[in-house]
Amino acid sequence: MEVQGQGWWARFWEAARCSGPGWLLSAYTLGAGSAVSSLWAGSKYGYDLLWVQPVAMLMGVVILSGAAFVSLRNEERPYRLFWRLSPALALAWGLASLLASVIWHFPQYGLAYE
Repeated sequence: MEVQGQGWWARFWEAARCSGPGWLLSAYTLGAGSAVSSLWAGSKYGYDLLWVQPVAMLMGVVILSGAAFVSLRNEERPYRLFWRLSPALALAWGLASLLASVIWHFPQYGLAYE
C-alpha cells in the first residue's frame, strides 16, 4: 500500500501493519534475562531507571521490525543480503547474532536447571 501523501493516520496504520513481525520477534527476546536485569536495576536504583525498560522495548521493536521488513520484502535471508554487501559484514553479523542468542538464552537454561 502506498502511503506517500496520505494522512498521518494512514501512515501510522501502514507502519503498524508492517511492524507485526517485529512485535512478535521482540516478544521472543523477553525472558529470564530481561526479568533479572529489570529486578536488579530496580533494586539498585529504585525508580530512577524506570524509563529504560520502555525505551529498550521500543528500540527492540524498531530494530526487529526493520530486520523482519527487509527479510519479508526481499524474500531473501538476511545473511545472504549481508554476504552480497560484504563477506566480512556477513560473518560479523552471524557471530553477533550467535553471541546475542547465547547470552539471551543462558538465563533460561539456568532457570530450567534449578
